[in-house]
Amino acid sequence: MTPTLELVAPSAVPRVTRSSPFVVLPDGRGSSVLVVAGEVLVRRGDLPAARRFAVAHGLRAEPVPGLAGRVVRLAGPALLADLAGLLHEAREGGVPVTAHHVAPMAGYIKALDGPRPAEAGRPFERSGAGSCVVAVLDTGADARPRGDGWLAGLADADNVEPTGTLAAGTGHGTFVAGIVQQVAPSATVRAYRVMDADGAGSDARVAAAMLRAADDGADVLNLSLGTRTIGDEPPIAFEAALELLAERHPQTLVVAAAGNDGEDRPCWPAAFPDVAAVAGLTRDRTPSAWSNRGGWVLCSARAEDVVSTFVEGHRAIEGGRPATFGADPWASWTGTSFAAPQVAAAVAAGCAEHGVTPRESLATLLAGRPTADGYGATLDILAS
Repeated sequence: MTPTLELVAPSAVPRVTRSSPFVVLPDGRGSSVLVVAGEVLVRRGDLPAARRFAVAHGLRAEPVPGLAGRVVRLAGPALLADLAGLLHEAREGGVPVTAHHVAPMAGYIKALDGPRPAEAGRPFERSGAGSCVVAVLDTGADARPRGDGWLAGLADADNVEPTGTLAAGTGHGTFVAGIVQQVAPSATVRAYRVMDADGAGSDARVAAAMLRAADDGADVLNLSLGTRTIGDEPPIAFEAALELLAERHPQTLVVAAAGNDGEDRPCWPAAFPDVAAVAGLTRDRTPSAWSNRGGWVLCSARAEDVVSTFVEGHRAIEGGRPATFGADPWASWTGTSFAAPQVAAAVAAGCAEHGVTPRESLATLLAGRPTADGYGATLDILAS
């Protein structure tokens, strides 16, 4: 008799949140990955092959919201009790389920120097009518109005970053959005909060936001986040989102940070063929040793000591006094997270200037540029 597995409404399966924490699992390559506790994912088309496994362990099935039913979440107490063991059982039995990976911002993956106060930048001056829309999928945006004109109107009720005592990821989205405005002052920037203040968000949460941003009219999506995976397999939520983008919004360009682990293993979503993966360069525009690299990287830009807008508050600095970020703050930060938005913004600027699509603008940006092995075309975008 064939075991039965019924898809239930999303509200019927408890959400896994920060109060039901992420867990660390071995990745099969001598390192570890961060995953959501108590659940696994499966493609809808593979659900029949996972049915016996799910029924045997009392798992309930729920479509992942925002991905057109293409990905299903399996959740239950058995996975909370022994996620690693059941994933191993599934792999050994050929059951096509995967861990639900977490795609943190790059600094959460590898602790490079955190943000430090920097000299204030110039007042913001918009140029042009904002014909290209760049979506920043990140930690959100600072809600405090700035006296220098930067980031005006970016925050709303759904994407506000906290201020005060700053967690590890706080200010990341505000910093990234400021980079976009510095490079493309004519672009319309929209902030989507897909990561918590500690800098982590699940693949499914980010993937659904990619579709939402494109549906809202974004031309370029910037993802300054990424993850390794168990067995280096592509995360299926990101995979489904990219499929849907290709079908619904074929001209939308996704730009993603390559990661800060100093290796050539794929970092997802950057490593997908249809994503523009951006590695990091030093202040002198030479390859950064700490940056990820490989044949999957399309290009690279400066990623060390980048200066941009930040949030007001206090942040602990290892081995030193807490850093204080006052009114209208700017910061200096290092990571491929801050190379990617330079490329996203340069593409947007090209779209506005030449009236071309994002993909055409990217091709022009890369044409004739010098290359470095594993770092792709090396770009000089944001001035020191």
